[in-house]
Amino acid sequence: MIVSRRTFLSLLHEPTALVLGCEGLTALGLIRSLGREGIPVLGVSFGARHPVSGYSTYSKVASWPAYDNGIIEALCEGDDDPDGRRVLFCATDAAIALVDAHAQSLARRWRIFRSGRFSMQHLLHKGNMSALAEEAGFDVPPIRSIRRDCDVDLIAAETQFPCILKPVDSLHGDKKDFRIIRDQRHMQAALNQALEANDEVLLQSFVEGEDTTVIEVFAFRSPSHSDTTHLVTAEKVRQYPPVIGSSSFIHTTPENDLREPIQRFLELTAFEGLVDFEFVRRHDRTYFIEANFRAGTPIALCQRAGYNLAAIAYLTVGGHPPHPRGMVQPAHYYLRDETDWRHVTEGRISLRTFIRDVRRTSEFLVFARDDRTPFWNYLARQCLRTPFAPIRRMVRTLGPQGHPCKS
Repeated sequence: MIVSRRTFLSLLHEPTALVLGCEGLTALGLIRSLGREGIPVLGVSFGARHPVSGYSTYSKVASWPAYDNGIIEALCEGDDDPDGRRVLFCATDAAIALVDAHAQSLARRWRIFRSGRFSMQHLLHKGNMSALAEEAGFDVPPIRSIRRDCDVDLIAAETQFPCILKPVDSLHGDKKDFRIIRDQRHMQAALNQALEANDEVLLQSFVEGEDTTVIEVFAFRSPSHSDTTHLVTAEKVRQYPPVIGSSSFIHTTPENDLREPIQRFLELTAFEGLVDFEFVRRHDRTYFIEANFRAGTPIALCQRAGYNLAAIAYLTVGGHPPHPRGMVQPAHYYLRDETDWRHVTEGRISLRTFIRDVRRTSEFLVFARDDRTPFWNYLARQCLRTPFAPIRRMVRTLGPQGHPCKS
């Protein structure tokens, strides 16, 4: 629920899990994963006064004007936490950077997730991340940094296609800013446009094809047991936007052969906490794409699959034994209801396929039977933004057989 800043501050002295960055939907899965285990959850939304995640019955969320020192000062006030019952989770990379910059002040009162070797700014840089992944033994598609003073014509001539142009980190852009470039004709214009907005961008070879599989791995490395890494593996069926977007329909799978290189990667980064990995498998090779040093948006799928990584992180960091863990249950499905429907309206899948996938889904991003208010709040916002637009799109795009109309 949404609470005032005064109420929020009065609750900070209690044992709690604190989620920073609740303005986006990523926080919602993290809040539910913790709340379903009976863990008290507080949240901070930066900029958005009434975020969708703030309407969850599992959390109390207050808004803050911006990512600045004001929230840090509020979090540092009060008594110490020798028992480790206050644990701070970040739902955005901006929150990660803010917490890391004030780690010493926060550590007196909060258990935080960070690297013991690098600054988080260093690890968030996708070029540095890829170098560490290569050192850990992963196959990494060739990547190069491009700055404003580079010879764009020479780079365009030397590049092998297809490739992907992306920001150096999510602090300077997100997946909406990724661009796939397939020929030299579009390369120069894309580079010039990207370098107008950023001092540096990255250009990386793009692995694609019908024989590729995108794999998402949720991991937790414990500060008290750094030799132990907990993993939940999932396979992406669909993502939105297509090809380079976020997971919109995925399912858990049996653990594959990625445990050892993931363990080496986490040892090299000296990071302790939740990490979300993305890989592409083609034939017999698995390519490292990226790692997010926080919970991924579909984190609640882990709880549905019987291996609640967020709750394990909270209990372990605080020195408390987590609930008994079993094996990860495969074939549990997650559907991002906020975006997956667009595959129907844009003609990639039939309505029948979508309905079939909805029926076998055990965890949605927004809708939850035990936490329905965020869904109704989200739906009302979409309708108010453009009245009845979701219904009009559905009627316009569906043909008489329940399939999208082809243009």
